[in-house]
Amino acid sequence: MISSDTLPANASRHEMLYRTLRKALEGNLYKIGEMMPTETCLCTEHQVSRYAVREALKRLEDEGFIRRRRGSGTRVISNKRKNPVFRHAIGSRSELELFARGTRIEFDEGTLLETDGKLARLLGCDELRRWYCFKGIRYDHDTPFGITTMYLDANRVGQPGAEDFGHEPVYRWMERHAGLRLSGVSQDVTAVALTKDQADLFGEAAGTPALQIIRRYFDEQNMVFEIAVTVHRTNFVHNMRIRHDP
Repeated sequence: MISSDTLPANASRHEMLYRTLRKALEGNLYKIGEMMPTETCLCTEHQVSRYAVREALKRLEDEGFIRRRRGSGTRVISNKRKNPVFRHAIGSRSELELFARGTRIEFDEGTLLETDGKLARLLGCDELRRWYCFKGIRYDHDTPFGITTMYLDANRVGQPGAEDFGHEPVYRWMERHAGLRLSGVSQDVTAVALTKDQADLFGEAAGTPALQIIRRYFDEQNMVFEIAVTVHRTNFVHNMRIRHDP
C-alpha cells in the first residue's frame, strides 16, 4: 500500500506510488531479474488508477530500475538509478511542498545584503532592498541537482540560521516566524550556461546549457518576501500541468 509519510495530503497519486515503488526497488524488495506485479495488480494493491501506475512505471523506467515490454510485463533490471532524469512536477502549492519534502537542501550561514541595480534586475525587485542571502545545494538522495541562492526580506524577519531549513519549504518557516501568509508564487524559467564551479559540482562541462528557475513568493498584500534562484543540472526536467478552467 502507498505510504504517505511526509507527503502533502493532496499529493498526486502517481507521485506517491512512484516513491513507494522506488523505495521498494532500492530496498531490494523486488529482486533484479524478477517480474514486477502487473498494472492490474498494482492498481488493486495501491488503490490507484491505471494512469497513476503507468506514470510511476514510466519514471522508474527512465531512471533505469525496470524494463517494460508490451505483452511481456515489467522486469526489474537494477536497484539503483542509472543516468537519472530529475523530473519534478510543480503546478500547485501541494506539489511545491512535495518537492521540498522529497529532497533536501543544505545552506551556508547566510549574509545580509542590499540589492544593487544588476541584482535587482535579476530578482525583479527594487534597488537598495535588504535581504538575507543564503546559498545552498539541493540533493535528491545524495546526488546534487540544484544550486540555490535564496533571498529573505530582511525587513520582515530576523536573521535565521542555516539549520532552520532543510526538508521543509522555507516559506513555511517565514509563515511561522514572520506571521506571513503565502498567497502565490511566480516562476521565471530561463536557459543559462553552467559556470565552472557549477559544472564541477554536477560533474559536467563548463558552458553546458542548463535550466535556471527564479521563484518569487508573495504575501496577502502581494509583496514579495522570498526569492529563490536555482540553477539545475542538465538532466533536470521541470514539468508543469496546466489546469483547465471550465
